[in-house]
Formats: sequence, structure tokens, C-alpha cells
Amino acid sequence: MVHSTKARTPRKPRANFPLTPRGDGRWCKKVKGIMYYFTGTAEEAEDEYLRRKANGMRDEPRGRAGGPEVGELCNEFLTAKTRALRNREIAPVTFNDYHTTTDRIVAAFGKRRLVSDLTATDFSRLRESLSKTLDFVALGNAVQRVRGVFKFGFENQLISTPVVYGSEFKPPSKKVKRKQRNERPIRLFDAAQLKSLIDNAGVTMKAMILLGVNAALGNSDVAHLPIKALDLDGGWLNFPRPKTGIKRRVPLWPETVEALQKVLAKRPKPKVTADADIVFVTKYGHRWDKLGRFTGELVVAEKPAKEKKKRAKTIGSNKAITKEFKKVAVAAGIDRTFYDLRHTFRTIAGGAKDVEATRAIMGHVNDHVEDDYIENVDDTRLVAVTEHVRTWLYQKPAKRKKSTANSKPAARWSGAPSGSESPQLRVVG
Repeated sequence: MVHSTKARTPRKPRANFPLTPRGDGRWCKKVKGIMYYFTGTAEEAEDEYLRRKANGMRDEPRGRAGGPEVGELCNEFLTAKTRALRNREIAPVTFNDYHTTTDRIVAAFGKRRLVSDLTATDFSRLRESLSKTLDFVALGNAVQRVRGVFKFGFENQLISTPVVYGSEFKPPSKKVKRKQRNERPIRLFDAAQLKSLIDNAGVTMKAMILLGVNAALGNSDVAHLPIKALDLDGGWLNFPRPKTGIKRRVPLWPETVEALQKVLAKRPKPKVTADADIVFVTKYGHRWDKLGRFTGELVVAEKPAKEKKKRAKTIGSNKAITKEFKKVAVAAGIDRTFYDLRHTFRTIAGGAKDVEATRAIMGHVNDHVEDDYIENVDDTRLVAVTEHVRTWLYQKPAKRKKSTANSKPAARWSGAPSGSESPQLRVVG
């Protein structure tokens, strides 16, 4: 005899009962697009629902019985990181890394897979897949970010127990990273190569290259450099490193000042107000890195089908600086990247024998306890480091102007921005 499934469906004890019966004997309730499930008698299920409702529905695993799906967990994680991005607690480039991480997790496990079903074997296969396209340093970072997603789930009571990764899902050892680094080509320009690049680069790329070797700025630093950070009259750059938030005060060479003045003099009108204070603007009126702007909402995995969804505008770098620099490097017969300029600065600056001043220019996080007691580094020490690099490059010392506390910035606005209109720029000197 075949029994109907309706025989297992519980009945509501009253008309205003808050839960819906299911054919498998459970009760359910949808809250903000997320389905919650309860077991037991009608009274037991109602008591459990009311208890969880009083605690924001977050004291038990969410989603299906057994915890959330992978897609749900990743959406919760990205939603939290979106709030952090909008509050300026993390940089756009960091959010982009998190977004890439969740994409990798969903691609490896599937968005409908229950987190509670993941095993050590699954994570071993994920690591093996990552190792095929990432070097050891990038692999280590990717593994740590994946762990961060599942740690977030446990700390925020989305999953009831910590995930078991197994013995293989861990970053490569420091020894392995050192061996790989020793096998790589040296990431260093010689003086002749740099002078060739500077002499043959266009106005914009020349200024970018000089900022890379003079001030140790990387791709993202250059793309988001604000005009207000420049004091071209005094010859200084005051620009906290976006990645670490560490303050940087860097003496600028005369060659760098001149190159920046030319960039500002021919700077295109920005298309959006958010780029009004950015030094480097493309001929199309945008900054050189799309990571600078973020709009849009994330798509929640379990929204009702009929509800309209606004798709996320995925943040992704267009790597415009990398591509443009490669054109100049290839034309000069040089196989290096833009970020190698930063490596070059740090290597040559070591000859100045002032680690604290060099670290201050690089924007590195303090590595030693005693560094916490250093309030600032004297300007003369900063000048000594950058002039050491300049002498190596040009084989001649620079004649610097005396810096004054009240020196005026080289770029000033003749009006505040309004709406989508950008302010007018006037270059001094």
C-alpha cells in the first residue's frame, strides 16, 4: 500500500500559527529571503522559532537543516565586506581580493553545496587547483583568505562548528617561498635601463616611472594619487599608503616635479566628481584603475524569484598602468614590470644605510617593537635616502630648495566641485 506524503505533513494548531508545515514533517519560516527550518511538535517548533527570532535569527546555522549552503555563506561574507568598504575600513583592492576568493570557493564546491558537507579532501583539491595558476606567495595568500571566509561563518554563528580543512590546506612554508624566489629572475632595473625608459616614455608614463623609482609608488598608489598630496613648490609628496594606511612623506626630485607639472598642465577633465582630485586621468576622463570606484548591491542568494535583483558591479582592476608600462618596456627591450620600480628603489636605497627612513618612504608596517616609539623621521634623513637613489640613477647630486612649513601646493582649485562638474586646475610654476 502506498502512503500519501500528506499523512506526514503536520497540521497548524491554530490559524495564526507563524510556521508553515512541510511534507517531511518539519516546519519552516522565511525571514528576509532566508528559509529557516524547525523540527519537533508544533509547540516545540514555535518555541524554537520565537527564541531565535528574539536573537535576530543568528544563534543557529542558517539556511537548510545542517547549515547554510556555500553560496549563502559567501554572500554573507561579501555583504559584510561591502559594509567595510563603504565605511572605508578596507581598500577597494582588498575587497577585490575577497570577491575573487568567494568566486573560487563557489567554482570549486558549487553554490548549493552544504558547508557542513565539505571535507578535508575537498580543500586539498581546491589547494591543488590554486597551485596550478598561482606562485607560492599568491597561493599562501589565497589559502588564508579562503580560511577567512569560513572563519567568518563560524564567528558570526552561520555555521555551528569550525570547518575541518585537513593537513594539506595550508600556506606553503617559508623555505619553499625562498627557494622559488631564488629561482626567479632578479626584479631590478639598472640605471641605464631606467634612463632609457624615462627618456622614451610619454608625458604621463614618464611621471609615473619617476614616482615609482623616486617615491617607491606601486601601480595602485599611482592610480589613486590625489592632487592634494602634492607640494610641488616645496618638492614633497604627503600620501598615506592605501594598502597599509601608513603615513608617507617623500622628497621629490626636480625631474619628478617637472614631470608632474606637465601632467597637471595637460590633465583631461574627469568624467565623474569622484576623480576630480586624482592626478592621473586617462584621455577618456577616468582614473587609471577601476578599483577606485564602487557602486551597486550584492545579489543575495535566497531572494524570492519574483523580486527584482540589482546585480553587483564587480570591482576589477583594468591593469591599465601595467599594460601601458609594458608597451614602453618592450619597445626598449626590457623585460620588467612597473612594480619592479618599487623593488629597485628599496634595493638601491639600502645603500643609504638608514632603514627607518627607507621604511617610512616605502610605507611598510613596523616590523619591530621599538619602531612603535618612533613618532617621525626627520626630513633630512628622508632627503638623504631619495638623493642616494637619484645619484645612483643620474650620477649627480640634486640642488634642492629649502622646504618651508608654509609652502603652497603646486595645484590649487579655483572653485569647488558641484554635481558632475570638475573644478578648474591652475598649475603654479
